[in-house]
Amino acid sequence: MIAVDGSAGEGGGQVLRTALALSVLTGQAVEVRDIRAGRSRPGLRPQHLAAVQAAAAICGAKVEGAELESQRLRFEPGGPTRPGSYAFDVAQIAGQGSAGAVGLVLQTVLLPLALADGPSRLTLRGGTHVPWAPSVDYLQAVFLPTVARMGVQAEVELVAWGFYPAGGGEVRVRIQGGSDKPLHSLKLVERGEVRRVWGRGVASNLPSHIAQRMANRARNLLTSAWAGTDTHPGAIPLMQIEALRVRSAGPGAAIFLFAEYEHAVAGSSAYGRKGLPSEQVAAAACEDL
Repeated sequence: MIAVDGSAGEGGGQVLRTALALSVLTGQAVEVRDIRAGRSRPGLRPQHLAAVQAAAAICGAKVEGAELESQRLRFEPGGPTRPGSYAFDVAQIAGQGSAGAVGLVLQTVLLPLALADGPSRLTLRGGTHVPWAPSVDYLQAVFLPTVARMGVQAEVELVAWGFYPAGGGEVRVRIQGGSDKPLHSLKLVERGEVRRVWGRGVASNLPSHIAQRMANRARNLLTSAWAGTDTHPGAIPLMQIEALRVRSAGPGAAIFLFAEYEHAVAGSSAYGRKGLPSEQVAAAACEDL
């Protein structure tokens, strides 16, 4: 039994997710203590419990301490990773509406399933676009294309948007698996020249001008920023930032921006909240990018 200090580093959920993924991959039992000790609400939240249940399902694990707010978890894999079709609903696990991030659940099981003997399909329900977690846009544009270069083949399809706090989103994931080729390393030491910038301002159950204002502001800020660079004065990359109004279970506003370079893709996002002008939301995402 490998003991893991859940309070290490930032003391957040990433320690737990990494421990679970490695436990499934290696077949070694693990005990995680002081789970999310560095957070204001320590212990397992719905999205973390969903990750535990997902990891247990794909390897038939025996689990102790898998309950909301638990700060200790014992996880003993029951065998090799079992590819197949699975569905996990963060809200159902919470017993109420939840916008727990589906991207973080995927993060836990992606590598074990990618290295399994056959393909897998996942249906994940919860928050698809929420703060402090990779959005579905980020998974599609940055994360999955990057790990694909290492040999992990997966696709994510957005079925329904889910913003915080209502959730109600859904994604379908296809993971190839079944390959006899080992993963290979990836060196990302230089970004290279920027080729294009794209993104979208999104609003749900809110006036349509909110998404448009975010898109307009981001377009103007990024155009000015690239035009004023010392290294490439006037070199403005191909830019396409759209405004989109979508349907979801609750209100939400956000902007997602991406920059494609010669050797990598960078992504940023910012979420609206009551009283915060759309232009400031866009500016925050531009600053991160």
